[in-house]
Amino acid sequence: MDEFELAILYSLNPPLAPSAASLTQAQANLNAVVNTDDGGCAFCLERLLTPNRVTRPEVAFWCLQVIASHTDRLSPERLLRLCASPSVGGDRQAHAVPPYVRNKLAQVVVQTLRDQYPSNWPTAFADLLSVDDTDLTLRVLRALDEQLLAHEAQAGETATRVKNAMRSEHVVEMLLEWWRRLVRGEQRSAAGRSGATDGPAGDCGEASATDALDLLGRYIEWMDIRLVMDHFAAPLQQLAMRPPSSVAQPVQSAAIRAMQSVVVKKVATAEVKLALIAELGVLEVVLARATAVSALSLQWTQLVGQVVTKLLECAAAAESAYTMAASVLERCVLSPAVRRQHLNARTLPAVAAYVASTAPHAAAIACLALEGVVAALEWRQAPESTPADAVDEGESEDRDEPDGAAALSEHDLLVFFQNTARAYPKLALEALLRTTHPRATALLLVHTANTLPEAHRSALWEAAAAALAAPFVDRDYFELVVRFAAPVMQERPWLWDTALRTLMLALAADEASARATAATTAVRVVHALRQTLLSGAAAAAAAAEETAATPGNSPVDSSLSNTGARRQPSRDPIEYLLAQLLPLIGLGVEDADLESVQLPLIECVSLLIGSDAMPADARAAYLDAFLGQLESAGMLSSRFGAQAVLRLSKGFSPAMCAQEAPLTRLWCQCLDVALRAVDCAAPDACSALHPLLHRLLELLPLPSTCERMALFVEERLRVGTTALPTERHLAEVVLLLNQMLTRVGAKARLAQECVFEPLVEALLLWFPLLPAATGKSAAGAAGARRAALMSEVARERVELRSLLLLYLFNLLSGDCAEVMVGAAGCGWWRRLQQLVVCGSAGEHLQWSGERDEAAAVAVPLEETCRDGLTKSAISVLLLAAEQWSGRDAVPDWDASLVQGLPRLFRVPPALAIRESVQVQALALARLTTAQEVLAAVMEEALQGGCAAEVCNEYAQLLLQLAADERLEPDRSGAPRAQPDAKVMRRALQLLKTIAEALRQREASANWTSSSALQTSGAGNGVEADNSSSPDCAWSASYGAGAGDLAQVPPRAFTQ
Repeated sequence: MDEFELAILYSLNPPLAPSAASLTQAQANLNAVVNTDDGGCAFCLERLLTPNRVTRPEVAFWCLQVIASHTDRLSPERLLRLCASPSVGGDRQAHAVPPYVRNKLAQVVVQTLRDQYPSNWPTAFADLLSVDDTDLTLRVLRALDEQLLAHEAQAGETATRVKNAMRSEHVVEMLLEWWRRLVRGEQRSAAGRSGATDGPAGDCGEASATDALDLLGRYIEWMDIRLVMDHFAAPLQQLAMRPPSSVAQPVQSAAIRAMQSVVVKKVATAEVKLALIAELGVLEVVLARATAVSALSLQWTQLVGQVVTKLLECAAAAESAYTMAASVLERCVLSPAVRRQHLNARTLPAVAAYVASTAPHAAAIACLALEGVVAALEWRQAPESTPADAVDEGESEDRDEPDGAAALSEHDLLVFFQNTARAYPKLALEALLRTTHPRATALLLVHTANTLPEAHRSALWEAAAAALAAPFVDRDYFELVVRFAAPVMQERPWLWDTALRTLMLALAADEASARATAATTAVRVVHALRQTLLSGAAAAAAAAEETAATPGNSPVDSSLSNTGARRQPSRDPIEYLLAQLLPLIGLGVEDADLESVQLPLIECVSLLIGSDAMPADARAAYLDAFLGQLESAGMLSSRFGAQAVLRLSKGFSPAMCAQEAPLTRLWCQCLDVALRAVDCAAPDACSALHPLLHRLLELLPLPSTCERMALFVEERLRVGTTALPTERHLAEVVLLLNQMLTRVGAKARLAQECVFEPLVEALLLWFPLLPAATGKSAAGAAGARRAALMSEVARERVELRSLLLLYLFNLLSGDCAEVMVGAAGCGWWRRLQQLVVCGSAGEHLQWSGERDEAAAVAVPLEETCRDGLTKSAISVLLLAAEQWSGRDAVPDWDASLVQGLPRLFRVPPALAIRESVQVQALALARLTTAQEVLAAVMEEALQGGCAAEVCNEYAQLLLQLAADERLEPDRSGAPRAQPDAKVMRRALQLLKTIAEALRQREASANWTSSSALQTSGAGNGVEADNSSSPDCAWSASYGAGAGDLAQVPPRAFTQ
């Protein structure tokens, strides 16, 4: 090897370099070659063409890579010389050159052909077919298809130009003839005539014929189908019909794929398609090979699926296509002799299409298909132990299953069965009843339950009862129990014994994952069996009385072997389940199943003792005993204890606790323990206890419960950020208070009075409530994407602001507004007013200090966060305006509302919502100063380009809504009258138009939003004669029906 070859070796494989300096020098040498005027193309070409100058394939590959980047400098003559060079496998040296070098040479040829054919190299294909190297020509044709012809949409005009030239220059005929010679040569070789060769250079082996047929399948898509059929109709049919012993498997497989390409090729009409199928003899081929199962079964089934699909597409033009398709499916797919291997993912869609069609034989095919699907499901459940009687005649037991590419999934089989059952319910039910494998039966029953019409439900219930009476420890059996508990087991109470004892076996499994799955399933099963258990409990009580009256009865056998016998349960099912479940619940701290198994079992116990069949005293006794067990284990105040008590409460309801005093007492004790645990736990550990507090508040919606919760919250707020160090911890407290208002309402007023002031102070002063936007999202991005850009802290603070607004809304709507009125004298009250009034216009505020006079600054937010907070704020503002406006109930409220009115016009049109119009109407009806403000905003909208007709109409509608407002409900206590829907809808449309005009005016004037807007005094206004100004023509019309508003001149506003 010379220095150049060493440099290439070191560059391609740096560990071979003896030193870093040698590697650097090698790179420099190669750079010197490629940095010449021609990019090193001439140097590399000369190296490859000179005999014995290339001793290693890596060198040839590197040189070809350089040439591939400069094919514009490569003439066709020099390219053909390169193809014949021994350095790249020419001169019958292909066996001595690695495939990657040959493939790179083929890429060089394709790149040259792409640039120069047909203008500069019109004889390209004739030259390539005359090259004494069949392997290279086949590689070039494959690379041409992969890089250019198969990607016409991406390659554009280049691919179209090459295809059109190949058609016009008769290249298609040349290729077809050459491929046919290669195939015939292989046929003669396979027949023992090794001396006869029709292919170029006599290189007509199995690999060449396989490649030729593979290329034919690729090129058929754009070739003239008539030329293809003239050359290959007979050879393809002959190859496909030959037995496997007389033809090489790769060659026959390639021939089948080529036939598939002919079948799926797009043609002008359905008649042409049927003629092609007949001429190619596809039906004869697939029918003749129907029972011949070989290593090519997957290729055969794919061909069958495509043939049936195309026949169905042609059925509209020829009714005979239905008959042909039915014959193919019956003999090639659904016959008992072949369906185990031929009914797969490649043929099932064709079967489904035929069954869903209006074909005359659809019902018969559906019957065969259902039988095959049921058999496939049974094979999937126990392929290694298929019963001898389940193997059809002519079907070998040791036959291989389809590979992963064609194997049917359980989901595919069930979906087909379900869809077919809708069209042929009777056939589906008959097929289901013939199922012998228990798990397959359970799967079909669960997925068919909602499909069969009402007329077949009784037969379905009988099948389900039979399946339930033959239990097996598996999740599918329990799905069957859950699905059919109500319709089946209530009428057959003996089945509950079978189902429950099977569940107990599953809970005693050795594998931890199996126990966890069984425990989770047990919750669903008990839910589904609750009504059945009640019936069983009543039946057990009656049976106990009968047994007491009739001595000598033998006990019921409890083994699973006799569960199919129809008998009444020997004991109360609820007591039986409790007796079985309670010993399984171990409360050891180191128990590995503590959360995965114990918690679901505790929920099962809760559902049982909370059922109506359990006597009240027994229910309280069970609950007391379980809580005592938790306490004695030292777990009642732990995280697991909180989760256990939470699960234990699932079976109880507020009504039950209200009716049974012992339950109320026990749950109140749990509440006290939980509150003490929260006080003693670290802030992060408290998060696990808050779900329990919410659940206990739901169970005990009492004033006493609210007072305990309020004292708890007040104490935590008093401790301050030590107890509530982050926004998340404070949000948990607000959630608790919101639930209190939602569940208890006005009865929680006293509790809210002690926590309102410290809570709002904490919300306003402890944390900077809102962060600035973290960045702009891409235009048109989804809201979830924009929200993902926010940091965790940002999301928590936005959630905290949202919870604060929800808390205020609940106070105002839950007859607890006096709580807010009583706190109106607090130092932070003005901030709260600003937060609501400005937030309703999308201006979410932040304060620069803790003092009341600290400046408020509008904080920009992400759009999704801003819109949600704005709508929450306007809802609060509307409720506050309805209760406080014009009544002097809250100091400075009317002034704050008037100052905020202009903001409601300057929101984005999407935030101009119904509540905005209602607030304006309320202010206009109750506050005289609001009239001046709204008139000034109308004038400003006119100056911003809004049409006078829009402003005039909006003013008239607003006056109409204001006239409909009533200050007080009537004496009967009826709610406030709702505004007219048509008027409100039109006013909302006009408000959005005005808001858009004002926003455009602000944008053109480059205005900046301010944190506080104040109404100008009477002395600062500019009076004008409205009737003399064309832009203010709306004012005269407005005043004509507005009473004293006609005397109010428009006034300018400053921001």
